[in-house]
Parts: sequence; C-alpha cells; structure tokens
Amino acid sequence: MPYLLLGLIRGGVSMRRRPPRAHGGVAGAFTLIELLVVVAIISALAALLLPSLARARSQALNACCKANCKQIATLIAAYQADESGYVPVMFNYAASVLNASNPPARACWLSVAFRKYDQGTARLTQIDGGRFDPEAVWDFARKNDYEARIMPPQYACPFQRDKGPGSQKVRDAKPFRLYEQTGRFESIQTWLWENVIAGMTPRSGAEWPGGPGASRKGVAKYTVLTWNRVKVQPAYVAMFPNGRYVPSIPDALPVGSSPSDPSKRAYRRWTDGDLRRLKLTSFSVATVAFCAQGEHMLGDQPSGRVGRANVGSHRTSAGGGTNAIFADTHVEWVLGTRIGWW
Repeated sequence: MPYLLLGLIRGGVSMRRRPPRAHGGVAGAFTLIELLVVVAIISALAALLLPSLARARSQALNACCKANCKQIATLIAAYQADESGYVPVMFNYAASVLNASNPPARACWLSVAFRKYDQGTARLTQIDGGRFDPEAVWDFARKNDYEARIMPPQYACPFQRDKGPGSQKVRDAKPFRLYEQTGRFESIQTWLWENVIAGMTPRSGAEWPGGPGASRKGVAKYTVLTWNRVKVQPAYVAMFPNGRYVPSIPDALPVGSSPSDPSKRAYRRWTDGDLRRLKLTSFSVATVAFCAQGEHMLGDQPSGRVGRANVGSHRTSAGGGTNAIFADTHVEWVLGTRIGWW
C-alpha cells in the first residue's frame, strides 16, 4: 500500500526505479516528503474508517445481545409449556437490597431458575459439595464464582463478557445519578414489583429527564409484568397516567422474612386478567425482562436524583437503549430513557 500511494503521488503506478544520481546516491530512494505524505494519507484513511468499524462492532454486539435475549425468551416459553403456563418465582439479583429478604438463588438468577434446560446449570446441586445449592442464599463470593465458571454464556451480555466479576461505578451529573456497570455477570434483569406502567411518570409528577431521540422524553413506553405474587411496597406503588393507582395482583402475598417463606414460592401465570387489570391491549406490550448492561433508568433514587445506568450502551441511531423480552416472548430494542426501574 505505501508503494502504491507513492507511485500515485509521483504521477503513476509504475514502480520503475529512478536512474542513478550523478553524485552516487541510492537509485529509486524515496524522499522524506513522500514518506510524510504517505503517513498523512494512511492516518486520514484510518481516521475515516475507525468510527465505521466501531459502529459495526457495536451493531454486531447489539445483535448478539438480542439473539441471547431471544434464546432466553424461548426458555420462558418452554418453561410455561411444561408448567401449565406458570413462570418460575423470580425477583432479581438486587432483591436483597430491595427488602426482598434474601431470597434463594433460584429466585434471583434466571439461569438458575431455568437450570433444567441447560446442561451446565443442571448440575448445580452435584458439584462442590452442594455449594451451588439453588435453594441457598448466595453471598457475593458464590455469585461471582458461579457467574465466572458455570453460568451459560448467553446470560452474560457480549458488551462486557469475560471481563472479570461485576462491579459498579457511581457518579453524579445533574439531573442524573449515573451508574456504570462493568464485568461479567448475569445481565438479564427482572422486576421485583409490578411498578412500571406505560406512560407513567415519577412520583414527583414530572417527566423523567429524556435523552437523544426520545419522543415523550423519559416516559415509560411499556408496562411490566412480574414473575411473583408479592404485594407492591407502598413506596413503589405505580399510577396510571390518569393518576389512579394500579390495582394489586389478586391474592398477592407480603414480602417474607426468610428464604423458606411461602411467598417466595408463589407461582403466577401471565393471564388475560393482567391485561384487563393493567389496561393492556396484548402481551406484546408488556415487558418481563431486559438486559441490564444496556442503558436503562433507575427511578427515584434516595439521592434525590434520577438514576441512569450505562448511558450510551447498546446504541442505535435513536440513542442508547437495551433489548427487552416481552410476555409474548418477542424481543425488541427499547430506548434507555423508556425502560428500567421506574
């Protein structure tokens, strides 16, 4: 390539050597100016190509994340088919800090809840002397060990896969408290309470701060469905856009105080009753999980600021966002300001 560029600079692609110089110089030598011109051209081409390559890589990772979510959506459908429409009891991997009283591992990680469908996680109770018992409460050491050695790869978002244990950085940037989550951990997040309603706004009554490309900036786009029958905490009660409270799930149980509490084993189905109760047109507009390593909102924070996680991740032309799984098991990319822990 440098020789071709030099040939073009000299007025042609011929690489014939110059005749020997009268003073005995080396025949066909390149001048310093010619070399500098070639370096400048290569640098300019690199500057033009690198952003395109970065965008192509990001698009490929986003497509891989979406494919992972689709695999998990298929497991959801398989579980429902095996269990007469019921879904496993699920909270989320942050449940212990959200007053869910340290539920067992099978209620925190989807990969553990679906262990019978995967050859790796199916052996959880047979290794390390039962250390990975899905009925036990896992501490951070067990969680990190599981995610590093056993967790199937489709549960780790490709944007951060194989980069060590999960960690989180927090910084303030008005009007947000920004969270950056890095490392290898189970990325598929579910909701503890059913507290996200299409079109809802924060408890303050104002719209969430928006982001690039957001129509109705910062307003939730979809309703969410939980995987459990736990009563909504008063602080997390959701409201319809008209100001009316969302009715509770019939016969919902209070959050328990121990892993053996029956409330943590209460199955539920997603039924037409949910559609009527939440004023939904179909299950295709209700999310049940999303990739937490994409951009998403974290609701009203104790700091008084709105939380926003992984800003700019899973980017498309509309801005940062993430891939969401819906109750009808289709997968869709959602703008980050319109999904998350409202």
